[in-house]
Amino acid sequence: MSDDDTYDLSRRKILGGIMTVGAAGATAGAGTMALFSDTEQSTGNTIQAGTLDLTADGNNGEATTTVSIESMAPGETKSGTTTLNNRGSLGGFLNFDIGPVTNNENTVWEPEQGAPGEDGTDSTTGELARTHTDGSNALDVTAGFDTTGDGNIDKVVLDSAGKDPRNNIQGTTGIEYNPNRSLNSDSSVDFVVECSLPREAGNAVQSDGATFDLTFELLQQAAGSSVAITGNSPLSNYNWNPISSEAHIGDGSWYTGTATAKRNIYFAGEFSSFHDLPDFTVDDIQDISYWVKSSALNSANIYLTIYTKPENDGGDADAGWYDSRLQALPTDATDSSSFQDGQWNEFGTSSSAQHQLTFYDHVSAFPKPSPGNQPTLSGLQNDDFDWDSTDSDDTDDYAPQSYHDEEVLALSLQTGSTNSDIDAYLDDITLELTNAETFSIDLEP
Repeated sequence: MSDDDTYDLSRRKILGGIMTVGAAGATAGAGTMALFSDTEQSTGNTIQAGTLDLTADGNNGEATTTVSIESMAPGETKSGTTTLNNRGSLGGFLNFDIGPVTNNENTVWEPEQGAPGEDGTDSTTGELARTHTDGSNALDVTAGFDTTGDGNIDKVVLDSAGKDPRNNIQGTTGIEYNPNRSLNSDSSVDFVVECSLPREAGNAVQSDGATFDLTFELLQQAAGSSVAITGNSPLSNYNWNPISSEAHIGDGSWYTGTATAKRNIYFAGEFSSFHDLPDFTVDDIQDISYWVKSSALNSANIYLTIYTKPENDGGDADAGWYDSRLQALPTDATDSSSFQDGQWNEFGTSSSAQHQLTFYDHVSAFPKPSPGNQPTLSGLQNDDFDWDSTDSDDTDDYAPQSYHDEEVLALSLQTGSTNSDIDAYLDDITLELTNAETFSIDLEP
């Protein structure tokens, strides 16, 4: 692997100014009958602002530090480390973001010619860290903090391993990660980037390289969301228009625009590489919420979908790449009639949400119940659900479904496939699990 196979790291330095204030005591006396008095002076008093001063491997200012991971072979895992130190007088919170990935071909060697996934036509585009034509992805990346000093990641921040190739390492870029890692004055922590090359990578990646930049930031105040997904992220390329003119939190939101096409964002499960959440079931969901501002609410507006993993049990709910597809339309939510046009409205799965979402299973075997008869998320949890309870006849048409113990494949927010008459903004997405883990997303321009 060439020298291009590097990770360039830079940092931002924040220095406070110095202000000096002088103060002197004053004495007041009046008349010949003054009482006893005494005067002391306090001079040269100063107030000095503290400093946040972040360095990477001892480099400061505009200097950079580089971590190189070289000569990887299929089936191998290697890592690189940079030490981040706060040399200032104040404690802060450490966050980072990842720049776009550049794939370098580094010459098509004879073994690469004709290999599956190898295009062999572009001397600058390699196959190491991009999705191949067969849907596979060669490189997996995990990043996080080593808080024990043993060289291993014990606080994972992002993990593309085992995720769907369509949103693998590419889906980790253009994102501001806010683990809010506390870094006290005159203390340090190691940041580790770990790369794994699957055994199935094949000859297409021989000599190929991948490069991306990490930017670290030390802040006095913790960031408010787990991640901020910006407009240069591949995740915004699903026909969204990131803008700065509207925001529920932060400095912007994502606008549906007027294109006649589906808008979509996957934010958990195997379709999302930018979180550190564990695998979870439908039962493990405490709450899902998001905020929408729209000129009007219609059935094509931004809706929530829960996809579960295929169980290969041959049941009615099996639908190919997913098992169940639980869908919640904003127009079916409780109190949807009180939707405030032109204002930010909250949709969520809990009873405390401004508009509580209700669900139906989007497969042909189960007809869509009327909005008033659809179950809430809690109605699908903890026990099997019988769709016969949602209609008025007395016949048993459907077998009970055990959604509650199905493992979640993906969560998504999306619009109708071909609708162009949507005028809506999306922001402030939150997923909370029953184990108290919370993941929140701020959509930015």
